[in-house]
Amino acid sequence: MLFDNESYEELVRKWANMSGYFSLFVVLAGKINKGIQWILKKTYIVVNKNYLGLSREMEFHADEIAASVTGYEPLKKSLLRMGLADTSFNNVLNFYNSKISDNIKSVNVFHDQSAVINFIADINGLTLTNQLPDIKLEEQNKYNKSRLVIKDQWSSHPTTEERINRLIKTGFSTTNTSDSLANSIFTDITKLQKQISDKLFETVSYEGEIKEIASTSFLDEFKNDTLINSFSNIYNGYYDNKNPQIFDLSNGESNSGILTMDELFSDEKVDLVYTAFALQNDIETLKSISNKELLVKTFDYNGIKYKSKKSGKLIEELKPELEKLNELIKLNDYKIYEFFKSKEQQQNKPDTLEKLYIEFFEFDKNFDSKYGIYTNLINRLQFVSLTTTFDKIKSNFKEIEPDEALLKSELNLLLSDSLLKDEITLELKKKLAQFSSAKLDY
Repeated sequence: MLFDNESYEELVRKWANMSGYFSLFVVLAGKINKGIQWILKKTYIVVNKNYLGLSREMEFHADEIAASVTGYEPLKKSLLRMGLADTSFNNVLNFYNSKISDNIKSVNVFHDQSAVINFIADINGLTLTNQLPDIKLEEQNKYNKSRLVIKDQWSSHPTTEERINRLIKTGFSTTNTSDSLANSIFTDITKLQKQISDKLFETVSYEGEIKEIASTSFLDEFKNDTLINSFSNIYNGYYDNKNPQIFDLSNGESNSGILTMDELFSDEKVDLVYTAFALQNDIETLKSISNKELLVKTFDYNGIKYKSKKSGKLIEELKPELEKLNELIKLNDYKIYEFFKSKEQQQNKPDTLEKLYIEFFEFDKNFDSKYGIYTNLINRLQFVSLTTTFDKIKSNFKEIEPDEALLKSELNLLLSDSLLKDEITLELKKKLAQFSSAKLDY
């Protein structure tokens, strides 16, 4: 009510329009109301920040009590594994969500989760202790190259790193720690896991006879799906979150000769990519601070404390650094092209690589323009999550009709694209065709 009073303001405007006599008192009352509202907003911010700070501190205290019993080491290991466990469980649920149309469900989602955890640990070279991966804090932050540190006063929970640092400071340690699984405290854990799994799936509406698959069959299919959509390890994660930058294929940009695969996809080159990502994200966050979308008084960058009003100046200092990084990445992308082009010539193969690069660059450009249609529509639909008058809702939907028509046109082009024919499932194709051909009333 403090931050959203549109319905009240609309009612006040109607009263004010009834007569000039009313409007005088309405304006005066409105000014007083806004003053009270301003005071309450400031009070709300102070109270809420203190409450959230207390919530974080209570979590630290709970960790400390647990560490006094077990020592901090088991808790540290558990916290570091939590992210992988959560990701693995979500992967399992997403897998079975995609199999609803095939009437497939799990026998035991927890066995499936364990299988995914071990699979991810294997492809990332993590060691296992009693079927659980050993994860280091440095491993979690391997690709986090951000130099921006902001104290999140609006978070109700501390970060994993903050919790671990506080646990270590307790100094609680025991010599008789056990690495046995928590499952061992249950008399029949498998039975319980199956019961919970059945509960998870009982609300799903299947259209045919339900087929259950065991964890071994699940893992085979999950592995296949994952590997099909993953790059080979020889690329060392270079392409996991980036595409080759667009460059002129006919204009040589490298004068240092042909490099080897190990040099092109070295840890140093991968580090360039993730440093550029982090710097780009840091700049976007600083823009939010500069525009007062993110309310902070101070922040640390590269170990130096800044006031929020200095964020704009810092952005201008970081932009040349980002441009330099992107140029180095672009140069390496060109060297990669040179390397494989030379291999193609050595093997007397047809000149297909250049053609593939040209096709990819064109596809990448089209993707950016198509994605722009999507983001524009999403931004214009933000009002659906806000309290809005019926008249405004109708006018907003009327205004986005051209964007909706453009989206439908692009969807029809995607459905007719031969390159995507094998990637679009029958169910998805049916839904997209239904949406793009229908005149919907909102």
